[in-house]
Amino acid sequence: EAILAPEEEPAAAETPFSSQGLAPGPYLISLQALGCASATLAIELKTACEQHAVVRLYHEAQVGDEFLHIPAGRFQFGGDPGAPGASFPRERMVGDICMSRLPVTFRQYCQFLNEIVDEEADIESLLPKDEEGTSLVMRTSQDEHLPIPSRLVIAGGVRYRGNFELELPVIGVSWEAASRYCQWQSERERRPYRLPNEVEWEKAARGAQGRIYPWGNAFHPRLCRMRDSRRGPPGLEPVGVFDGDISPYGVRDMAGGISEWCHDLEAGLARLRVVRGGSWIAGADQCRAAARQALPQGWHGLWVGFRLCFSLPES
Repeated sequence: EAILAPEEEPAAAETPFSSQGLAPGPYLISLQALGCASATLAIELKTACEQHAVVRLYHEAQVGDEFLHIPAGRFQFGGDPGAPGASFPRERMVGDICMSRLPVTFRQYCQFLNEIVDEEADIESLLPKDEEGTSLVMRTSQDEHLPIPSRLVIAGGVRYRGNFELELPVIGVSWEAASRYCQWQSERERRPYRLPNEVEWEKAARGAQGRIYPWGNAFHPRLCRMRDSRRGPPGLEPVGVFDGDISPYGVRDMAGGISEWCHDLEAGLARLRVVRGGSWIAGADQCRAAARQALPQGWHGLWVGFRLCFSLPES
């Protein structure tokens, strides 16, 4: 009941399409064209108001399989009094961006470590670590990096098949290490990957409607991986396990799982970087999409990771 869902699924229609007599409220418009990645426009219709929107569609190759196009447009930023650290309410503009569907996993990050280990002079600074500086990964005799399960806080009583630790969101990486991963992935795929800024992150989580949580405006602990999601001690679970933790654009795991580094410096505080989103140890208030905090950019912790973002061209 907490998840916003369509009252009825309208039939697909080819453009130009006209529909009159729409009731006020939130709408999700899915736009598709042959050879292009689909895009979702999240809008809020108000009584006696007219809205205009221009949505650019991009070729599937420009977006990629693991990314979602967030169309350009304005949205309501901040303004949630129940969210710790939330910004004051104001309208913000975000250009066309692509946000990764899921956070970066240990599998992806270990591949990064495997490929740069012989060329990176300061590999130690890039290793995932806990707050005491203990590495969360090991280097095998085959020169492969793998997570050390005993050093990860994995949800009690929840087991998955195979080497599921590789599908956990990577944690214990500093902002600097996350930025280095973006650089490596950019050089590898010839695409300008980066960490999202916090305005982009919040729009991807809330949509233009200013939802409190990615799925709607009511909370239930089973909808995301937070401290009360399951019986027993809280802990990490693989990315994408919680089907309810999905934003209007389809971005997953933005309310729980791990908190995420953003590109931004905290205003007026040198070397403090903004962190967004709830985590496996978070309470319900920290899972609100407008919640924010800041941490030293060299900090390592068991509940902070990151995801990728990139800007799309205007033509």
